Amino acid sequence: MAGYEELAGSPREAFGESSGPSATRVFLIPWATRFTFADALVGDGNGSVYPGFDHCRVKQIEIEPFSKEFPPNGVIMDPATDMVEYLANGGVAAQVTVSYGPSFADKTWPNDIDFPALREGTELRLRIRGSGQFLTLPGRFTRPYASSDTCPPDMNARVVIPITEYQIQWDYVGNVRVKWLEERLGHVNSVKFLGAEPETLLFESFDVDDSFRVDVTDPHCNRVNMLLRKRHVQGHTTYGWNHDFLENTGWTRIEFENGESRYPLTDLGGLFT
Repeated sequence: MAGYEELAGSPREAFGESSGPSATRVFLIPWATRFTFADALVGDGNGSVYPGFDHCRVKQIEIEPFSKEFPPNGVIMDPATDMVEYLANGGVAAQVTVSYGPSFADKTWPNDIDFPALREGTELRLRIRGSGQFLTLPGRFTRPYASSDTCPPDMNARVVIPITEYQIQWDYVGNVRVKWLEERLGHVNSVKFLGAEPETLLFESFDVDDSFRVDVTDPHCNRVNMLLRKRHVQGHTTYGWNHDFLENTGWTRIEFENGESRYPLTDLGGLFT
């Protein structure tokens, strides 16, 4: 990166309450080296860090002629294949504006949710939503406060089963193993995952969308959005998705007649690798 001039008035830095840290730097470089310069700033493909502040990375690079006084040289014969060149001022005619912004690779992760194994060069964004699932009980399971009498049998009592949604965005993904993900839909974790006890975390849905990384030669990638739903009932033991409340036995593991689990068990540890 030797020989590049950072212009007066650069850098500009900002720290916003809702937007986080940001910075802008402006360079004057040889026109012929603009792609090499940009590629060096990209670093590992997700943007190199802002000097002295690791939470701020390259988000956008803009390149334009430095001055109207430096006209392009020569005549373009085929605009589809030819590109202008600037030879005036020794060819140092490209102004490069580099914008830095927050990186989700370094974001804070909840201490009580184990960070999963993650494919190199990708990032995770986590959104958590707490809700509840209503369970209806016959009146005979309940009684008025401080009474030995049961409630009328036709009365429906309701209790709330806590449900926690983990909405996870997995970004900058190259190859997405779609079939691998499809085979695990509707499965629950066989081992502890994201801090959730076995059989309490259900892989409910996913979708794949286009995404782009800051990369000069290979910008195309994918973004995978996943929904995992945690159902964790506390009792003498931990009850999850394969348990229901039965009249005679209370919380009981339910399975199909052939002995298979209603929600198949699988190791979800490879979701983000």
